Amino acid sequence: MTGILGGAFDPPHVGHVALADAAERKLGLEEIVVVVVAHPGHKRVHAPAETRLELGRAAFPNRNVELDHHARTVDMLRAGRWDDPVFLVGADEYLDFPTWKEPDEVLRLAKLGVATRPG
Repeated sequence: MTGILGGAFDPPHVGHVALADAAERKLGLEEIVVVVVAHPGHKRVHAPAETRLELGRAAFPNRNVELDHHARTVDMLRAGRWDDPVFLVGADEYLDFPTWKEPDEVLRLAKLGVATRPG
């Protein structure tokens, strides 16, 4: 299984790194790919995509960090680059999951790994 941690990463922070590390341990993932969304369809970003990509590479030095040009998760997953993907989100993002573009299709294309925070 491949974990996919996608987002705007504007900027990446310690919570993102902790989520990736915990998911790898708890779910027994073979790898985690960090996907920096070039032009997110769900939020405004401040830093350019290339800057956020470099920040992502600095935050996740031992992981594959790549830029993705799909504005929505479902479109990225439809590209079908991973076998047995687990899309990783924090509990705060999970609360908005029903409002995502085609959430049922996201669940058909990938498992969803949801991380909670202490407190």
